[in-house]
Amino acid sequence: MAKKILATSLTVLVIGLAWAFALNQVYCGEGSQGTNNFEHSYKFTVQNGYYLTDHTLHVSFPPSVTDYYTGKSQTVYNTRNYEKFVTPSAVQSMAENIRNITSNSPYGDEEFANAVLMIVRQIPYVRSNAKYPVETLVDNQADCDGLSILAASLMKAGGLNTVLLLYDDINPSHMNIGVSLEQMPASHSWWTEPSGIEYHNKTYWVAECTSFADWTVGDRPTLLESTKPEIIPLTNCEKNSPAQVSSSLDDPMQSSSISIKLTAGFSDNTTRIVNASGSISPALTNQTVTLYVNQPGYAPKAYKTLTDEFGNYTLTWNITLPGTYNMKASWRGSPSHAGSDSDAITVFISPQSPTITELSYEIPGRQITLAPSPQQSPLYVALLNQGPKEFLKSNLTGKDIALSGDFVVLSDGNEITLNDTTITIPPHHITYRMPGSRRIITIAVPEKERTIPGAELLESHFGFILQQNEKDNYTASVKTLNGNDLSQITLGLDESKAAFINASNIAAKETWYKAVATVSEENIAVEVHDMNGTRLDSISERKSNQDLSRFGVLMTYQTGQIIAFKNLKVEAITLSAPIVAKEVSQENGFKFLYPYARISLIAAGTVLAIVCMMQRKRKGIRGSSKHLNEEIFVLLPETNLQRQELNKPTD
Repeated sequence: MAKKILATSLTVLVIGLAWAFALNQVYCGEGSQGTNNFEHSYKFTVQNGYYLTDHTLHVSFPPSVTDYYTGKSQTVYNTRNYEKFVTPSAVQSMAENIRNITSNSPYGDEEFANAVLMIVRQIPYVRSNAKYPVETLVDNQADCDGLSILAASLMKAGGLNTVLLLYDDINPSHMNIGVSLEQMPASHSWWTEPSGIEYHNKTYWVAECTSFADWTVGDRPTLLESTKPEIIPLTNCEKNSPAQVSSSLDDPMQSSSISIKLTAGFSDNTTRIVNASGSISPALTNQTVTLYVNQPGYAPKAYKTLTDEFGNYTLTWNITLPGTYNMKASWRGSPSHAGSDSDAITVFISPQSPTITELSYEIPGRQITLAPSPQQSPLYVALLNQGPKEFLKSNLTGKDIALSGDFVVLSDGNEITLNDTTITIPPHHITYRMPGSRRIITIAVPEKERTIPGAELLESHFGFILQQNEKDNYTASVKTLNGNDLSQITLGLDESKAAFINASNIAAKETWYKAVATVSEENIAVEVHDMNGTRLDSISERKSNQDLSRFGVLMTYQTGQIIAFKNLKVEAITLSAPIVAKEVSQENGFKFLYPYARISLIAAGTVLAIVCMMQRKRKGIRGSSKHLNEEIFVLLPETNLQRQELNKPTD
């Protein structure tokens, strides 16, 4: 009999794994085709009287929506912090489409809530930290808190009063939600009473969001019946989000696009202006366009504007600090069109370099020179928070490698007027030892004002650089260059070990260009093109004739320059030249099987438990249901919520 039990369990396991592969193929087929958008569809059923109708909710949103929420804080300091993850505005479109179907039902609120639970249950249960609803949709996995947060966001977006319910008295802890309805749930089983919790003179009906059973509003797992949850109200959750999901009911959405163009201007010496403009397609009026701007390592800030009657938009961005900024425009879409993002552009605002003259004081037999502290000059404030100046860096191996990117000079710094600045040197004392003597003199220096000339017009440099570290090993970078970088390049040029194009002699303001540096097994080439593909300058050398270790494109501009980049990338020219970017970690290719393998193991364990139970009955052993539950809990530690199914009567 033991052999039969083992054979049955193994059979279930093999079938489960085969089903896992099949499920993965179906899921991948629903993914995005030729677009960067996240796209997925969810099926749900709505009951209206005696009739059931099946529907499909199509969901789509561009990468900027995900970036906005992944940039937010994920830390949970206390239980009230869960409230910040609930974002009704972000999933408003999904809730509205579900409401369009359930609003005509006699129990519209309940049908809406059950439809939400049906959608959320399609997301696999996988242990994880708390996450925003958008992250749960993209990851297509979450545990009880992530699924509950998504369900609560959808229900609040649909107008339902909802709370989070946290069960900390069990191990591991658990979360589901409570939903307030105008009447007792009508869809529960005839043999059970719906479960609710009283809070602020309202009944919140328990709604379980995990995927272990076909839960409806009012169903509470048996394991939670004797546990009192902590109620987390959602009065201060996110009210309005610039990053929103687009969705459609039954019919997939059409694709859309949004363009972006940058121009620069100046208001004064400390504030610089970048104007963003573009259009959406289809050309719709009064549509919200969001401009996301962030410095590397920081969450994006959102700036909004509306399209005109032709689908065009304009937006002004004021910059008070120099540094590196990432920027893209986004449109959330319409009921018939998915949202879209513009090209991602990196904008570099170079700082000014103030020149501070020295102050001299005469004492008997000696002249003392004082240099005012940098903190005493307001011009030094402009040197703070500059941020990273390296826009791309990859360490890679291969024989056929190309570094490419587009760049535009929005400003070369000539627009800046360098006004003189007056600073105050506060009174202070100087101790001075007389030459050839032990005599020490202390001098009191009175307060003085000093006029400092405007910032010095220093040249700034950046470059697209491929550098050979050793045979078939390269560092590719796009960055601003410091003195050491330039001295190495100059030395390489002097020794004929470097080859660079000076794009300063080619590039005009507010015009995009493409720089390309390539290395193959036989040749090294550097080219600069305009956006029509016309080659403006080039260098080509055979590797056998040259010992070139550093090559690329250089540009030189004055203080106050504004340069923008896009489409920066390093890639293999041929399939025979694999690139290994050390900064990018590779995920396990079988990661998608984990939840399905768990399901298969659960099924095998369940069969094993049932067979054991049948054997015990045949031998006349009667165990209590409590003992049976404890036995299955040992077999299935990760799925203790399934035990409630064993306690339900069967038809």
